[in-house]
Amino acid sequence: MNISWSSEELATLAKTDELKLQLGKSVIIWMVPVDGQLFVRSVNGRTSQWFRNARAQVKGHISVGKLSKEVQLVEAGEGLHDAIDAAFRAKYGRYARPIVDSIVSSKAQSATLRLIPQ
Repeated sequence: MNISWSSEELATLAKTDELKLQLGKSVIIWMVPVDGQLFVRSVNGRTSQWFRNARAQVKGHISVGKLSKEVQLVEAGEGLHDAIDAAFRAKYGRYARPIVDSIVSSKAQSATLRLIPQ
């Protein structure tokens, strides 16, 4: 069965800056929807603790306001980096450039996860 994000969920995720990802411990991170999918990145790359936990656990729980979902965590393909970068720049461009540049760096790109609702 192919489970996807509803248009209402995507609208909520698009207009909200941060989500809470629970992987045992919680982490607050930025996210962007792209082509009906949801993506997160680790600005500290593949060595960050939460990213390593995400890869080991494969599943987690997100919450954004009233939205609460179990998710599967899958590494994103490299072919999506340009679209994901553009989405991060568009959504968070109001923040200082060094902050936004860190989320679209090659280090962060290598630690991009797609969150699939369960």
